[in-house]
Amino acid sequence: PTSDYSASCVMQPRQTLLLVEHDLAAIQTFFSLMRYHDVVVVNSDEALETRLQDGGVDLVVMNLDALEQDGAAMSRKIKQLPQSRGVPIIALASSSDCGEEVTLFQAGASDYIAKPVHDLVLQARLNFHLERKRSKDLLERMARYDELTEVFNRREFNVSLQSEWQRAARTESSLAVLMIDVDLFKKYNDHYGHG
Repeated sequence: PTSDYSASCVMQPRQTLLLVEHDLAAIQTFFSLMRYHDVVVVNSDEALETRLQDGGVDLVVMNLDALEQDGAAMSRKIKQLPQSRGVPIIALASSSDCGEEVTLFQAGASDYIAKPVHDLVLQARLNFHLERKRSKDLLERMARYDELTEVFNRREFNVSLQSEWQRAARTESSLAVLMIDVDLFKKYNDHYGHG
């Protein structure tokens, strides 16, 4: 029999969960369930939007009863903000409503959870979405940066060039690109090493 001790020793970075909730007992439950992450509680739509604009949020959990506006409208707003476009949204509803669920998914929600929900099921679903966000962020980073030098790679250069080209055309300004080639760079690598 083999045991996997390595899984218990892996350090995962703390992620930030943004919770829209009024109920003190529910807030305490979230702090207890998600104690290895940072839980930020907001109690208004305005506070939610302000916190999202600051960036650094990995998951939004909205109690639909705590929102001042429709959950679908809020989901659309969240998805339109550049800082939260890729952030998963979990809608907590006081009862299961198929129409509301479909509307929320169409508006960009990642999950719909009808209450009551068992604490361990809630924790598992939240952790699932946080892990997906972590994996997505890692893949995006790998797609944009060179692993050795940690500078933007060719793909990111192409994206930036396209963006700058469009800006220069819009503002009718010039655009310059500087390319530097180091002669005999292989000898430099061979002598000093790739690192």
